[in-house]
Amino acid sequence: MYLCSLLPNGYVLEVGLVFLPFCTCENSILEHNNKLNIAIEALRQTELQLEDINNLASNADQRAMALAGTLAAMATILATLASRTPSPFLSYVSCGGFIVASFVAASTCMPRRFHIRGHRWEGWKGHVDDNDDFLEVVISQAEENDIRISENFTKLNKAAKVTWHSFTFAFWVFCFFLFSQIGTVAH
Repeated sequence: MYLCSLLPNGYVLEVGLVFLPFCTCENSILEHNNKLNIAIEALRQTELQLEDINNLASNADQRAMALAGTLAAMATILATLASRTPSPFLSYVSCGGFIVASFVAASTCMPRRFHIRGHRWEGWKGHVDDNDDFLEVVISQAEENDIRISENFTKLNKAAKVTWHSFTFAFWVFCFFLFSQIGTVAH
């Protein structure tokens, strides 16, 4: 191993070739850098996942609002044309069902506590106060992001189930409307 160091005046002090058969100094520095690089990449990946989940939530909200709008339009059409159907009363009942399904779909778009990418100073301050090693800090922040990702997935999954229930309910309302009108004509 060839050792050299930089003196305060900017000159390089060359010590020469040193043979250290059991020296793990260079290996431990490389190992530390490797761990640090992995931890930084993990932190970057978890923050990208948080951002992607937020984009998914935004897209899901748009789809839920489109479903709510479609169901409201169907309710409006049924209410407008109810007098021309074989059973106006059952048309109005179906209209009410579509309105309920529309409100259920729109309820998934309500504001929710969703974690976003990045950490506030509060998340870093404890590490500074404790004089933590940078590698430990990066690992800690990546682990916190994993928890935040899991919580976001739980909230997104809940919203998806509500939207699915709204769609399913609207399907059964449509079936009720269709078969009630057919049954009225056949009777």
